[in-house]
Amino acid sequence: MVKVTLQYADYFPIMDNARNSKTRKRLFLAFKNKCKGNVPLFREMMILRDEAARLLGDANYAAYQLGDRLVTSPEKVNSFLDDLRCRLADRGAEELKRLKALKTADREGEPAGGEQYCLWDYRYYNRLLLEKDYQIDQQEIAEFFPLNKTLEGMLDIFSRLFGLVFYEVDASNQTKDLTWYPDVRIFHVWDDDDDGGEFVGYLYLDLYARDGKRGHPFNINLQPGFEYENGDRSYPSTVLLCSFAKPAGTKPCLLHHSDMVTLFHELGHGIHDLVRKTRYSRFHGTMTVLDFCETPSKMLENWCWLSRPLQSLSHHYETGEPIPQSMVDNLIRVKKVNSGLFYLRQLHISIFDLHIHQPPSHASILNTDITSTYNSLWQSITQMAGPSGETTATDTGGNDWGHGYATFFHLLSDYGAGYYSYLLADVYALDMFHSVFKSDPLNPEQGRRYRRMVLEKGGSQPEMKTLSDFLGREATTQAFYEELAIGGRSRIC
Repeated sequence: MVKVTLQYADYFPIMDNARNSKTRKRLFLAFKNKCKGNVPLFREMMILRDEAARLLGDANYAAYQLGDRLVTSPEKVNSFLDDLRCRLADRGAEELKRLKALKTADREGEPAGGEQYCLWDYRYYNRLLLEKDYQIDQQEIAEFFPLNKTLEGMLDIFSRLFGLVFYEVDASNQTKDLTWYPDVRIFHVWDDDDDGGEFVGYLYLDLYARDGKRGHPFNINLQPGFEYENGDRSYPSTVLLCSFAKPAGTKPCLLHHSDMVTLFHELGHGIHDLVRKTRYSRFHGTMTVLDFCETPSKMLENWCWLSRPLQSLSHHYETGEPIPQSMVDNLIRVKKVNSGLFYLRQLHISIFDLHIHQPPSHASILNTDITSTYNSLWQSITQMAGPSGETTATDTGGNDWGHGYATFFHLLSDYGAGYYSYLLADVYALDMFHSVFKSDPLNPEQGRRYRRMVLEKGGSQPEMKTLSDFLGREATTQAFYEELAIGGRSRIC
């Protein structure tokens, strides 16, 4: 018997690779039913948030939260989400049809039953599709992206684009009080000579998993930068926290492409944190309005889908060879594969988030069946079947089979009534990338311009002004809709 935990490190590989549908379903249900004690706490939080917003004179918690964001009302966000859902419906249906056909072929000769395409089928058949139709072997790709070498390549890209120099503090020269764990790495970050050679700040990298550490990668500010009254600066410190597997023997930690995208994204937050130059710490780095703060890092993710950056980041862990061009070409081809279904899943969470945070009355949230709402929206938006009627369904229309929302960190944090920010960040990020970087992604002149006009501004001026100043016009959805091949052009607000 093999012990399987409900940690991401066990859950995702099994959902990706377990051919037996019953195994996937069993693990899916266990994963969506963990931390049952959070369910009443989540409900209480929604009730208290709504009560607090109404006491402050707002219609609901969503209205309270959106008052000072880029998109200033729930109605505008709802309109954006509804429009995107309509535009994606046909694309999602076509992608689902293709995956259903793959499942039917995969199950040929098996007993009848299980013809529906279910929520626990997605990751398995998505992987199978990439392997069969696009020759994508994630394990083979990972061999070209050992963690430390890939990280060196990422820092080199940031150096070339933004005029930065990274000096690692030799571990033998570190005193014990400089870090909180022996394998934490520290970099002194400076402007290069062309940009004046001034000190920028400190970058900490805490990359490997250990007991008690959060599983998902994230970036946090340790010390914001600001200006003293005499004009001197206090320099920022930022840390990238990950939970990659520690190298076993002589074999290094190898990154799947999705891991690499996430690492580049979070490191982008760290760079935003470091280069920000504001007078007050309150507006430092990523301390922008919530529905803008993901935009800079979302834009940088595009470099992980381009041939030149992928070549420069790659380094086979045994031979040192770069990734073959044919493998790069195949990888780039799959960027948009099943992207409709991906964004429908993002829409599910965003729509649920806004729904529970904008009840028409306080009595309404008291009477809302949060579990049924979450699960029914998931199934209706993605058009994938759930296990309704097969587990503990009682009086909720068969949709009380799991409470995935109760462990969804964003909904319990400042991202409450704000998960749509990830979708909006993609809109703004693609607008900037297509307009400025797509034709020459490693152009140092444009990189420095982006640093000065976007990254260094932080939250010290209205973020919509930051966008329009950099673009030379108002931001639109055109590039985002073109990327998804769903057409159209409109302003967000």
